[in-house]
Amino acid sequence: MKLSAATVRYVTHKQSIGMRFNTEARTLKSFCRAMGPVAMHEVEPDRVLAFLAGSGPVTQFWQRKHEILSRFYRFAIGRGYASFSPLPPRAPKPLGVFVPYIRIYVVYLTASLLSIIPTRRSTQELIVH
Repeated sequence: MKLSAATVRYVTHKQSIGMRFNTEARTLKSFCRAMGPVAMHEVEPDRVLAFLAGSGPVTQFWQRKHEILSRFYRFAIGRGYASFSPLPPRAPKPLGVFVPYIRIYVVYLTASLLSIIPTRRSTQELIVH
């Protein structure tokens, strides 16, 4: 079976059970364009990895594409369209979240402001002032 035919069946199946599945359908269509007109058994793992990687570091989108393709291949193997999944076994973790410098300054300023406040005041002092 051709890759494009299998993706059409998968999208049709998902939409027939009530899912919108528009974003996933676009990702699968993009995957088919990247792989070319090939049969399911001709999809090569290195080309799949190139599709997933795109042109930059591992991002949330990389993981999302991996998740979509993983579910597609689970469907395809279950229906006998494919005998194996050419996906990498695990998706790498994305880079750490960027912490802006402003946060460091806010924490520093908050700590210095709190250090100015006397640690203990009696209730009587608060009423007088």
